[in-house]
Amino acid sequence: MLRKRITDEERHLLEKYIKQGFSQYRIAKILGRHKSSIANELKRGGGRNYTAERAIKASAENREKQKAILIKFLSTKQTLIKRVENLEMQLQILLDFIKGMKNDSKN
Repeated sequence: MLRKRITDEERHLLEKYIKQGFSQYRIAKILGRHKSSIANELKRGGGRNYTAERAIKASAENREKQKAILIKFLSTKQTLIKRVENLEMQLQILLDFIKGMKNDSKN
């Protein structure tokens, strides 16, 4: 199932509904979201003292952390690829050397 981020507009509606005393289940039905999505969003934005602005800020910070993790992962991946390529080259040199020794011993 494709995960879709909660929009800023939905966050403002969520804040409104929380202030009106709606249950998480009712809010989830109104917004067409799973109740756990609403519960997680409320945690992000301050629970029953939820504010859309706090949740928007927390969401943006979370996205920045995710980007930093991805960048670090990609950098590590590139380093590993270079090491493997270097090992493949060293292995080929070693195999060529062994083949040369076999040919020399036959002569």
